[in-house]
Amino acid sequence: MAISKEIVEYTAKLARLELSEMEKELYFHQLNNILDFINVINSVNVNNISPTANTRISSSEKASTPLRKDEICPFEETQKILSLAPKSEENMFKVPKIIEDD
Repeated sequence: MAISKEIVEYTAKLARLELSEMEKELYFHQLNNILDFINVINSVNVNNISPTANTRISSSEKASTPLRKDEICPFEETQKILSLAPKSEENMFKVPKIIEDD
């Protein structure tokens, strides 16, 4: 599958982007390069390769880089960070409600 310039224009319209002709040409080539690379990846035969959850650690090995313990550390610049937020309340960021109460 290839990306046409019409698909680039249509996608830009859906995203409400105004692209110059130069940008359309650039994205046309970049998107096709990405698809070409995906086709290369898809063509690799992985039938005899077992799936892995973590390529650095086998099931019989211990982690070579264990995670550090979580530690509570005092932070002195809370007010400075809160002053950068659009809204804050009681030393917390105030964000728009996105979940309806039932």
